[in-house]
Amino acid sequence: MLPALLDQERILVQPWIPSPETIRRGDIIVFKAPHTPGKSFIKRVIGIPGDIIELRRGEVVIHGRRQAEFFLPATAVGTSFGPHRVGEGLYFVLGDHRAISSDSRHWGLVPHDAIQGKAVLRYWPPSSFGFLS
Repeated sequence: MLPALLDQERILVQPWIPSPETIRRGDIIVFKAPHTPGKSFIKRVIGIPGDIIELRRGEVVIHGRRQAEFFLPATAVGTSFGPHRVGEGLYFVLGDHRAISSDSRHWGLVPHDAIQGKAVLRYWPPSSFGFLS
């Protein structure tokens, strides 16, 4: 999740997601890794149920409109993908370090029941303490 999260940083994860309506674009979620029992991934939600997602040379397009992604570095590069419709109870997730991220482009959408929580707060190192966006 570079650059939003760095290796060895510690985060607080809100462990309970009561309903699909509480998950929004831009949230950082922790979920059971697809095809890897016992592992978890952390990625950013880009598409929610009903969205039509497309990547055009790395830029996210939802329902035909380019999305501003303030959390990406200016040097971010990317590929093209889609368009792909996000089904009910599913989420399209991407890592912030798009060039090397293993995410929904590679293994598909994340089902709601695989989500373990939202990353909400960075507490280590103390100099980086703060809420995640």
